[in-house]
This record gives sequence, structure tokens and C-alpha cells, in this order.
Amino acid sequence: MLTEILNASRIRVWVVESPVPWSEGVKLFKKEMEPALKTQKKAGLLKSYKVVQTGPNSGLNILEYETKAKMNKVIKATLATRESVGDQMGGPQMWVYTGQVKTSG
Repeated sequence: MLTEILNASRIRVWVVESPVPWSEGVKLFKKEMEPALKTQKKAGLLKSYKVVQTGPNSGLNILEYETKAKMNKVIKATLATRESVGDQMGGPQMWVYTGQVKTSG
């Protein structure tokens, strides 16, 4: 059962590297982006999200969705907020990986 659930999930990972310290980026994330993500989660479109620091100026935003259709709705709904946060962070470099969760073992 768990394998079926995990195989049905979609993960989108944003790799972020910014000229501002990670602590400043997280403050901005919590102020601007987190409310938008909470709204999407409450609407049932976003399954979960997590922010992870990977370096002094870099980190990952990991978002999980039940379906690709829900993922696309969240991406469209949060576009303006994501662009605003990026502009306020001084134009960070961002890479995105989207894919289906695979279980092993």
C-alpha cells in the first residue's frame, strides 16, 4: 500500500542559490511564499512542502503533490509570488527538478 502511494506522488524540487545569506532568504520565504503554499495545501492541491538549507547561501524547496495536474495548478497559482521572492533575493539562480517518486527495495 505504501509503495502504491509513494509511486503515485510527484515531487518538485527547486534548487536555490542566492547572493543573500540563507537566513535572509528563509525570512523572505516565510513572509511571502509560505502563506501561498499554505493556501494551496488547504485547498488540497499541495500534499506537503519542506525547505532545507544546503549551504550558507543555498537550499532546496521540496514540494510534493498527489498528481501532475495538481502540481501544475500550484505552479500557476504561485508564479507571481515566486517571481517576487526571487526579485527580492537579488535574482537567485534556481534549478527545478520535477518527477515521480520512486521507491526502492
